[in-house]
Amino acid sequence: MEKKLEPMKLSDQLTWNRKELAEVTGRSKEVVDQWIYEGAPCCREGHMYVFERTSMIAWLRARAVNRTGMIRKTEVYDDIFPGIELA
Repeated sequence: MEKKLEPMKLSDQLTWNRKELAEVTGRSKEVVDQWIYEGAPCCREGHMYVFERTSMIAWLRARAVNRTGMIRKTEVYDDIFPGIELA
């Protein structure tokens, strides 16, 4: 008898593809393509790009902190951009 694996939540996965990264961040695949062009940490496996979760979150967090027009808020809690909200 074969054991079926349950689907894993995106937040629990160690790697994401472009579509999953777009879903997690709430952006489009075109924005993710722009991030790849701008140097997002990823590797290419065949015709797909793969993003390691912690590296990508750290890269996005560093971009958010350095971005002009960002406002720090202490009461906002978010996994990807903790305490930062777009102005």
